[in-house]
Amino acid sequence: MQLTSQAHVRIANVSKKYGDHGVEALKGVSLDIPKGTFVALMGPSGCGKSTLLNCIAGIDRPTSGSIILDETDITIMDDQQMTLLRRQKIGFVFQFFNLLSTLTARENVELPLDLAGGSSLNKLHAVDALFQEVGLLDRANFYPSQLSGGEMQRVAVLRAIVHGPQIILADEPTGNLDTQNGLQILRMLKALSNEKGETILMATHSLEAAEFADLVVHMKDGAIVEG
Repeated sequence: MQLTSQAHVRIANVSKKYGDHGVEALKGVSLDIPKGTFVALMGPSGCGKSTLLNCIAGIDRPTSGSIILDETDITIMDDQQMTLLRRQKIGFVFQFFNLLSTLTARENVELPLDLAGGSSLNKLHAVDALFQEVGLLDRANFYPSQLSGGEMQRVAVLRAIVHGPQIILADEPTGNLDTQNGLQILRMLKALSNEKGETILMATHSLEAAEFADLVVHMKDGAIVEG
């Protein structure tokens, strides 16, 4: 498949079936996303938004179709190759945080940097700057069980962006935040798209959050539909 020079992510006729009866979570989804574009995926619960993000991240595998990230077809990569690609190029904000309970907030955010290597001093400065930006520097040494839902959500966002990924996949990143903190995270994501050219796909129910996107894609029953 030839990839246009402007397409950073190409999703081509992707379907995903689960179970013996072949329940279809995705039905022939196709979408080209240029580099540096902020995309909002909108639709009701169960429409396939999270499944699509999981397939793009290689956390789940499509039943058919192809997903090309930066000219690499990830659907033919093995698990080890996909793990390395995620480590280098993808940041994921999980809907339910997925913070490691045995690590502090700081240690959770440092984890992608630890996997990538680099100097401890640079890690410290990068992580502190992010915690300061979202108003959590005084909570950096707390464990997830000691944080509120909104604080854990912000930590999850920091962990996804700290290593400077080319692609950020965010599943309801403002779902547990109040208006002020939600806007702060959205502005941060928008800046990463505008200033650093990072491609962002965000699943959201929020019309306010979708206003930050360059492109809004509506989904229903596992397919892309007209808005």
